[in-house]
Amino acid sequence: MAAYKVVFEFSESNGSTFSEVYYRESSSPGDAVKGLAAVIDARQLLLNRLNNFDRVRAAALDASRATAILPVNRSGWNTVGPLGSDTASFDQVPLPVGAAIVCVLGGSGGGSRRLWVRGCNLGDYRRNSVTGVDQFSASFQKNFAALVVALNAAGFGIRRIGRVNPTINPARKIVSVNGTRGDGTSDVTTDGLVSLDATQRAVITRASPKDLPGLNGRFSVLKVAGMVYTIAYRTPEDRTITATNSGYMHAEVYGALSPFDPLLCKPDHLGTRTSKNPRTRSRGARRAQRTRLLV
Repeated sequence: MAAYKVVFEFSESNGSTFSEVYYRESSSPGDAVKGLAAVIDARQLLLNRLNNFDRVRAAALDASRATAILPVNRSGWNTVGPLGSDTASFDQVPLPVGAAIVCVLGGSGGGSRRLWVRGCNLGDYRRNSVTGVDQFSASFQKNFAALVVALNAAGFGIRRIGRVNPTINPARKIVSVNGTRGDGTSDVTTDGLVSLDATQRAVITRASPKDLPGLNGRFSVLKVAGMVYTIAYRTPEDRTITATNSGYMHAEVYGALSPFDPLLCKPDHLGTRTSKNPRTRSRGARRAQRTRLLV
């Protein structure tokens, strides 16, 4: 059994799209999208009827790029207002594009994450006019609890990254970063072997943002030659950087999934994020780090 990335894809009534990422242990990408009827039904109960649940997509987390797609193509079932009325009302219009009820997910084996639940009813959320506390409708809380129970029963959980271990996953100091080829890749030389294989990425930390902007993060290793690791990164002016604070590199290692614990999964607050504008097809400002990498 291996962990697979399972993505729920949705579209909103104005043409915007969004997705939710989960992880599930399964034997293949095809099996990772099977047996999800209860999960899909529970998610539809949180989705406004003007929004659509498009598909479920599973992908392998290693280098094989194996995927599987399960078409869903169903509109939302969330038609109940906060007062239990089943008639159309202002409370039953969708939340604004980019708005989401942010929920906290906890695992029975440790770990936590946030889930941005978008596409809900406007009436699922309100702010108390006296205390300012975020409040959620009883129907939303009930349906969210049912979704977590369904996810737990289907084997979904939290994917936790392992820590650096001096014996099995050591962090090696970066001696130099050579980008003189000018082809968008650089050779990272370390002071010892990094314990990683073809299915793992390299994690680089504590690199100087002044000397090596954008180097901190996770990178797929394109080639290994002893203690030299080739990654997709361009050094400033395609030079070789040998600064004393070039950072450290170790392998990206993950443990077994921590199953969702329904008692640790609760709605938390209302949040907003930048989404693609269907008219201008723009997502707003780009991150400076990503812009430098594309130069």
